Amino acid sequence: MQGSLYKSAMESKKQSYLANLALYPGRTELPFLPANTQALILQPIGDKGIAVIGGDTIRGFTNLDQAWIGMIADKLDATLSKS
Repeated sequence: MQGSLYKSAMESKKQSYLANLALYPGRTELPFLPANTQALILQPIGDKGIAVIGGDTIRGFTNLDQAWIGMIADKLDATLSKS
């Protein structure tokens, strides 16, 4: 995966939440997403990975969802870096 959305998330090492994907021209960077994807979270996992999580409603992720996704990414990073 390449493009400005990916690079921005990886460089900042912080979660990117696109609450209304239709407003972002970078949508074309993600051709693998289902057509009805309306919200997106790009969550870096360590220095080399990223989780792409889509939702079918605009502003479909709550603050709790975002925190949960961040914690899962931290756990994945810790587990994968051990091997």
